[in-house]
Amino acid sequence: LLFCGYYVLFRKPIPDLPLAGIAQEDVPRYVFSIYGVTRPTGVAVTSSGDRIYVTETEGERAVRIFDGKGNAIGVVKPPATTGPNHTPVYLALDPTSDDLYVSDRPTGSIYVYSRDGRFRRTFDPGKALKGWQPLGLAFDAQANLYVTDVSGPFNRIHALTRDGKLIRTIGEAG
Repeated sequence: LLFCGYYVLFRKPIPDLPLAGIAQEDVPRYVFSIYGVTRPTGVAVTSSGDRIYVTETEGERAVRIFDGKGNAIGVVKPPATTGPNHTPVYLALDPTSDDLYVSDRPTGSIYVYSRDGRFRRTFDPGKALKGWQPLGLAFDAQANLYVTDVSGPFNRIHALTRDGKLIRTIGEAG
């Protein structure tokens, strides 16, 4: 009843009620939306928050680039050699260079782009991982790339250096 009376008299939200000894915390709130992405799956944000990358697994099957406020600023297109089966799935940002790594499960590839979406190269894990199906991507603090591989009888996680050297595999015998 006290809270209702306060609101009627002052027309201010209850959180603005000055209560001694009760700490006030900011409530999470809705800031903005990102529109124009069909079936988003992966998302990555630069450490500065000035770029947001979102995979579009249907429609154009591209990676959309947004600024920190959700405004569209670019599209990352796959290299021309990927063919019609291309689907970007998950993303990771290299913490040392801000290069964008994009997994493409149907083609069994990981593509590397500059922060503004320019294709740099196809990530090469070497002969040991030929025929793999990369999916989830993440970097650790030392800039080693962790990749989930859903090929074969076991789902595995491979730890690789940025230049493709296999460090270890998690999820198989031994």
